[in-house]
Amino acid sequence: MGNTIMARTLLESRVVWVDEEDSKGRTALHYAVQHNNAELTSLLLANGANVDAVDYAGSSAAHFACKHGIIDAVNLLAYYKADLCAVDKSGKTPFDLACEHGRAKVR
Repeated sequence: MGNTIMARTLLESRVVWVDEEDSKGRTALHYAVQHNNAELTSLLLANGANVDAVDYAGSSAAHFACKHGIIDAVNLLAYYKADLCAVDKSGKTPFDLACEHGRAKVR
């Protein structure tokens, strides 16, 4: 919850750019999804985060959500029109990763 409050403050004050990338090309949205932080994910998307931003491996937040079986994140990303058929640099879609990692509930 603290991360969400801080993120909201930073976004409102325009101190940070919602799609700022780290050294791996990942944005806050990648990490919010990966760590299953639904509140922060929603906040970032509501503040204009690029739902289809990809890291240097070509992975989007949808790739992370499907790989880790985070169904609520998949649904939220789909609501914001994420490209669930996007292919990463290894040629895999988010759903390919879901299958590879035994996340059968993600479909």
